[in-house]
Amino acid sequence: MIRTIFGLLLFISVNLQATLVNDAIAQAQKGNNEKAVTLFIQACENKEELGCYYAGQAYQKGKVIKQDLIKAFDFFQKSCDLGSNDGCVEVAKAYYYGEGTPKDYVKSKAIFENACRDSEASACYILGLMHELGQGVERDRVVAKQYYKQACDLADEGGCKYYQELTKAGVK
Repeated sequence: MIRTIFGLLLFISVNLQATLVNDAIAQAQKGNNEKAVTLFIQACENKEELGCYYAGQAYQKGKVIKQDLIKAFDFFQKSCDLGSNDGCVEVAKAYYYGEGTPKDYVKSKAIFENACRDSEASACYILGLMHELGQGVERDRVVAKQYYKQACDLADEGGCKYYQELTKAGVK
């Protein structure tokens, strides 16, 4: 009996979280963007990774609410901690560009490596840049070309462009 009640409460909790995100998306589609952001934040408070991710985007873009890159970073970090690969990529980008957090190539590289292994094209592309430019790593155009190829294989145009450029330049 207790297991049944616990299972039912867990089911209701999961559905409530999904409902908050779905309601937020529906509000955004109706043009009720402020309400959508409020619901995304509530979903995040309920530990829903998509709620955190979309709240982070709202603060990052600053179109619906005042741009706040520190809050954006915090929401992306929560999203990442809850298992969102997209959230992790945004955290890595924040470290790479120093947006909402101090620039830290070592932290960004570690997160990008995980995301690239998970087939995130933009992560592979930025790893290529880091290796080509020597940002937080020893400059290595061969390794850069490998990351650009991975990005290209995942349909990243920049990855394809730089892969071709390094190939033309004779990088093995």
